Amino acid sequence: GAHPLFCINEPTGLGLWAMRLSYVLAIWACFKSVHAIETPGGDDDRQWLSFWIIFLILNVIENMTDVLLSWIPSYYEAKFVLLAWLIFFEGADILYRRVHYLFEVIHKLLVKLHIIPEVIYEEWDEEEYLETLPLGLSETIKECGGPSAFFGQIACRGDLQATLKDRRAKQLLRAFQGVNPRYVEVHLVKAEGLAAMDSNGFSDPYCLLSLVPTAREEEEEEDSPSRALSRFGKLKLLVSCGLAAVAVSLKSLLFTKEEKQQQQQQQP
Repeated sequence: GAHPLFCINEPTGLGLWAMRLSYVLAIWACFKSVHAIETPGGDDDRQWLSFWIIFLILNVIENMTDVLLSWIPSYYEAKFVLLAWLIFFEGADILYRRVHYLFEVIHKLLVKLHIIPEVIYEEWDEEEYLETLPLGLSETIKECGGPSAFFGQIACRGDLQATLKDRRAKQLLRAFQGVNPRYVEVHLVKAEGLAAMDSNGFSDPYCLLSLVPTAREEEEEEDSPSRALSRFGKLKLLVSCGLAAVAVSLKSLLFTKEEKQQQQQQQP
């Protein structure tokens, strides 16, 4: 057989209990992850997503070097302590922030040394945007102070229709529907009165952005309960008319058969 040093050193005593309790901690982390998905806020989501990434990395390293690690004194106890710190003391979130900051520093250094190019975002050119719109619509937006001032006062379709005429509003909606960007970058400038959603008593600045209602939202508006009820009424009326027509047709057929029978009986 192989030399004992080339075999996994099975834990005993405190190490065995530490290994078993590590499995219990993993099950507990599963419950906490599901709870984080169901609760609002992103602080706990980042904690548990970071935990499972670290947990996966630890398992991969452990499977590749299990023989070597098993001979390290108090390895299973140290692993249990590490998992407890990651779970109960938000250690996964702390590690994520430290590593993320380190990556930012390395990225800035590589850009400074001209090893990788710096990503420069082009600012929005209002004049170029106005050139893509119909002439009359672009003139109307210019009269309202330009695209920034115009879109700053538009929050919903009602504001759009109240600011523009029906024809101009439809032109702008068609222009919106023709745009299909890969992504939209939004900078949140200020937020007030945010509810404390995270465990640290703060809340991440989330916002919902909507330019105009989507086609799906319009369909949902059309399929409101009142309209659905009216559609059901129309369908019911149509079915009733169809059944009445069928009944009249059957009645006329029966009546013609009775007449033919009577005529045949009257003939000598």
